[in-house]
Amino acid sequence: MTDIEHGQLPVETVECRIERLGWGGLGIARHADGRIMLLWHSTALFPAELVRAEITWKARHAEGRVLDVLEPAAERVVPACPWAIECGGCDLQGAADFGSSLKQQMATDLIAKQLGRELQWNWTAADDYTKRNVIQLHYADGRLGYHQRGSHELVEIGHCMAARPALSDAINALRNSIADGLMPALPGRWELACGNPEQPVIAWHEGDSTRFWQLGEGGWQDSDGRLSFLLIDGEIANLASAFFQTSGGAAIRWFRALFSRWQLGGDRLHDLYGGCGLFSRVLCNSFRSFSVVDSSADSITNAVANLKGQDARCFHRDVASYVDRMKSRPDDVIILDPPRSGLGRALCLALNEQGAGTLVLIGCDGAEFCRDLKLLSQNWRLEKLESADLFPWTVHCEFAALLSNRAI
Repeated sequence: MTDIEHGQLPVETVECRIERLGWGGLGIARHADGRIMLLWHSTALFPAELVRAEITWKARHAEGRVLDVLEPAAERVVPACPWAIECGGCDLQGAADFGSSLKQQMATDLIAKQLGRELQWNWTAADDYTKRNVIQLHYADGRLGYHQRGSHELVEIGHCMAARPALSDAINALRNSIADGLMPALPGRWELACGNPEQPVIAWHEGDSTRFWQLGEGGWQDSDGRLSFLLIDGEIANLASAFFQTSGGAAIRWFRALFSRWQLGGDRLHDLYGGCGLFSRVLCNSFRSFSVVDSSADSITNAVANLKGQDARCFHRDVASYVDRMKSRPDDVIILDPPRSGLGRALCLALNEQGAGTLVLIGCDGAEFCRDLKLLSQNWRLEKLESADLFPWTVHCEFAALLSNRAI
């Protein structure tokens, strides 16, 4: 009986040269017979590198992992993180300071294929202050860390280079407190989050998102779970377990600069998937009134508090059902920051019926983002496109598009 009859695809080992980088950090190479191969490596790939890879064939192409880099690029470095090869948290540790450049190449390849090579767009690289304000850890059998890449095997870690320093330091504090019986030894996902400034660090467990602990000089203590981020004209608060930008401080700086470059303003801002009202708060001097919509009750509670003093209505509602009844006008602006999976076909078609003059689409998965832009093109014209590296050492980046209504 063959491997295929057993339900297993035959594995082939090849030597090949990486031609270019595709979306998601995949190295694109060609087999000796000319067919495409999509390859991944735990610490990044560079164009022109000669590699040895293990592949399996699909209908028209092969997929596989790089076993050895035979001729490394001059930019390749030994990862500074001791857990980089096994840990599933970062994909570009082997690129170090060139990580943003590699990510720009990936985004360029994606945009050219999906939206056209002639499209002009802007890229913002990560800076030294772009760090995560939230991390997801896993606990089992006395060990605390991240899942191994592509599996549920636990890789125990001592710190995290991608996290804010206070957040990274809290990993061992959480592990030690669990070991000493001062924190519950709950298996599964633990999350750590901090605001700006970084103190306090908040911890909670997936099994009970209503109980929080905060780390202080005396160790972990009960907390209300509230975090705050400084703005130029005050601060914005959020519950630690509710959605916020992963690299909160860097995201706030980038979006504020982006919205200023685009000169966003108008009568009403429809802030959809609005969370705690971050975008409305950043744009509070540019619109007469605001509507914030989110499916999280905690987020909407925080949005009400964050927009106090503004002409704002905050709705705890599914965005799709809200758009079905929404009436927007030419002086209005719609902003959407959906989950990684994007808007989807039905919501894009509903948005094509809206009368707002401007729509801003934000997304952290480039493939889904491009799909939604094409679906929106029936009624919306793409005017500007920008992308930023808000997720250092990973293959992820943030996209934002400014669109105008074709009917106006």
